[in-house]
Amino acid sequence: MDESGLFWKKLPSKSFVVKNASRIRGRKMQKERITVLFTTNASGTCKLKLSVIHTARKPHAYKSMDVTKLNVHWLTARKAWTFSTLSLSWFDDCFVPDVKKFCERQNAPFNILLLLDNAPGHSPLLLDRHPNVKVVFLPLNTTSLIQPMDQELICNVKAAFLTKKFQLLNDYTNTREELRNLSDTTTDSKSEEDEDQQLEQQKILFKQFWRVFNIKKAVDFLLESWDQLSIATIRHAWRHVLHGIPGERRSQSVTGEVQNVAVAVDLAREAAQTVTVPGFSETTNDDILEVIRDPEVTADEMLEEEHVSEEEEEGASFSEEHNLSHSDIKGAMECAEKMKSFLSRDNDDDRYEVFHTRLVQAMEPYIKVYHDNINASRQQSITDFFARNPPQPAQASDSDSEVDFEGFVREALTTVSDSDGDSPSNGDSPEGQ
Repeated sequence: MDESGLFWKKLPSKSFVVKNASRIRGRKMQKERITVLFTTNASGTCKLKLSVIHTARKPHAYKSMDVTKLNVHWLTARKAWTFSTLSLSWFDDCFVPDVKKFCERQNAPFNILLLLDNAPGHSPLLLDRHPNVKVVFLPLNTTSLIQPMDQELICNVKAAFLTKKFQLLNDYTNTREELRNLSDTTTDSKSEEDEDQQLEQQKILFKQFWRVFNIKKAVDFLLESWDQLSIATIRHAWRHVLHGIPGERRSQSVTGEVQNVAVAVDLAREAAQTVTVPGFSETTNDDILEVIRDPEVTADEMLEEEHVSEEEEEGASFSEEHNLSHSDIKGAMECAEKMKSFLSRDNDDDRYEVFHTRLVQAMEPYIKVYHDNINASRQQSITDFFARNPPQPAQASDSDSEVDFEGFVREALTTVSDSDGDSPSNGDSPEGQ
């Protein structure tokens, strides 16, 4: 498995929209980002359902659909990239169930080797997450050399995605029927007789198209591109990581054409050049590669994402505090103290400082709730006090008891009045004397 970021609305830098981005209203199209998780086996017979990480739990394009029943696994993160906790959710809820189904269909034993790179977003807890899945992290700095997904597959899929996007854009801006649907100031006679006017109309239509090109259409294009990936191409991408394995243990060779990345990029460039909006005819292969290049995410950014995700989960828990008992919070605080004790024995000062700080920050909201619960249980109003401790009625023959009770009430009310900062001071009160 390997993940890759995709700016699904990004365009070549020479295009009209990019050069005039500051004058186009709407979203920052160049920064509409998702992360896609690609997974295949070495034989090419199993391409798992794509997993897409988006910032929204349910985008507007899917408002009438159940995201749990999409043809992709829909995951969410604040910045739309993977992090440690999310990788565990993907493993438990996406990878294991999908591979189990595949093994059942193939009547094969469920014994899996999962190769991952050493990205900070891949949790080390994956190593012993499942008894039937052995997780192996590739050596450092080898992703570009032996990672199968990174070799050819992801670039092929992204280039095919761009080809489909540019073809749709070309169809949209060159269809007369669409031109007739422009505003009343645009007429068919102008678009047919005046080339300059037609060019302006295409600019308008292009901007309209880009505002309605939504995530659902982008995901559909990704799925089509993923499905078109041939078995021969997948096996060709695995050749480096399988180097040295005896021939009899490898998958049988497959006849078929390997989809070359250079060819896929050429097709995307040609599709871009057919778009008649200014700037697209100047698109080069380097422009295509720049569009599909995976945006770099630093380790610090991934750790920040994880910390923010934890805070969001805590916030969701606090919105239903009645489900979080006082004893639960106390138990968590005791566990945190044990964790602090464990960390204090770490000889690596830098590592201790990082994780100790994160632990303290993570527990801070819970500690606040814990103290709030204690304070709420201690504070009582005078009416609550008397409701729980009603005074005994005085005996008719005991006038002293009645006087004592009246004095007690007067003293209690005076004490409450004195402790209330909002009430005006009284000359008879201790503060006024």
